[in-house]
Amino acid sequence: MTHDLRERLDELVADVPAYVVPDARAAWSAGARRRTRHRIGVVAGALAILALVASAVSWLPRTLDPAPADGERPGVRGYPARVDEPWLDRELPDRPGPVAGILETDDGSVRVVSATGRVWTLDQGEAIGFPLAVSADGTKLGYFEQIDRFVLRDLVTGRAEVAADVGDGSYIDGETEPWGRYWVSQQMPAYMSPAGDRVFVSGIDRDDEDVRGLLIGGGDSTRPVRSPNTPGQTAFPAGWTPGGDLVWVDGNADDRGSARWATVVITTVRGEEVRRVDLDLPGTTGALSGQWSGSVSPDGRTIALRTERFADRSATLFSLESGSVVRELPTPDDLCPISWSGSDPVTSSAQGDDDVVVRHNDGSPMIVADPALAASCGIWATDALSGEPRGMVGRLLGARQGWVAWHWQEVTLGTLALAGAALLVVRRRRTRLVPTS
Repeated sequence: MTHDLRERLDELVADVPAYVVPDARAAWSAGARRRTRHRIGVVAGALAILALVASAVSWLPRTLDPAPADGERPGVRGYPARVDEPWLDRELPDRPGPVAGILETDDGSVRVVSATGRVWTLDQGEAIGFPLAVSADGTKLGYFEQIDRFVLRDLVTGRAEVAADVGDGSYIDGETEPWGRYWVSQQMPAYMSPAGDRVFVSGIDRDDEDVRGLLIGGGDSTRPVRSPNTPGQTAFPAGWTPGGDLVWVDGNADDRGSARWATVVITTVRGEEVRRVDLDLPGTTGALSGQWSGSVSPDGRTIALRTERFADRSATLFSLESGSVVRELPTPDDLCPISWSGSDPVTSSAQGDDDVVVRHNDGSPMIVADPALAASCGIWATDALSGEPRGMVGRLLGARQGWVAWHWQEVTLGTLALAGAALLVVRRRRTRLVPTS
């Protein structure tokens, strides 16, 4: 301390009146109150920052994702470990960026989900329950926007192409015949092409009764495809090969409902047969599950085949080289499209009171959804399920379920409100203190 500063402090102390006597007890209490207010403020501030950061994950999902390399088209790179019911419903914007998948709910509504768990509502007008498709990289969606408008949307550029002459077979505006030449029925799985430019789905051509499949593209590119079925049977679409050929599943059951045979037929997009693979069905295999029977893997090496045995359902993975069984698969009771995590088939379906909508093959939870969403079925981008879980909330809470886990935002705000109320009480007590001499 310098000599000049010491003199100034001595002069300041000398000016204090002699009758002023410090009250140690009051000074200690005042200091304690200051420390309490400071601690409450620090805790409240930390909770506020935590709430804001956690909420920002769902509001700004793409800011936390790594940017694609120069010239590389953006694509989804992970999945949400948790999907929360949003406080406010928002429709899917024109350019949300790549998404992880689609959730169908018990009331027929559709929610689109980002890799970090952000949720949007997909408006389908009156076309509820019709086929939905998402590309492997999560950048394209195919769906009915209205009963007479099937669209392919690019979620990166915002471009939407309306398929020509495709409807659901309904009558529109008093027409004498159902609208559209090509009809697509409800409850049909749809398969996006590897390039993301076409959707392969069961459908009908009013001008050709032998057509059982449609390749739906933008503009005038809709193309009917004849089913390569055995006479008296009907083959169903099962996906695409990596090279862009179509995969069908055909089969038949005996009088007891057990499958006698099942064949995978691969054709070109023009319907020309490329090859057939007869599957070595186990003796206990039940009847095929109709349009939900098969789904080919992204690498084209295997196919997951669903069958029904009385009230039970099962699935088996077959090699598309030899037709032999690779392994048995766990599958839930509800029928939903099969998604893929790499070379592993995944069925996304909520069961009963369980909040798990996607499980790993070992049965452990992969994606859990807020019960308030009432999710019944999921369709997921392959690149999403093949990646890692994303989102700060998912990393913090994991697969935890229960009321607190699904109401963490309310709990956080409630804690902040209590902390703020406590701070107000402390400040009010301070103003009521009466100074003593």
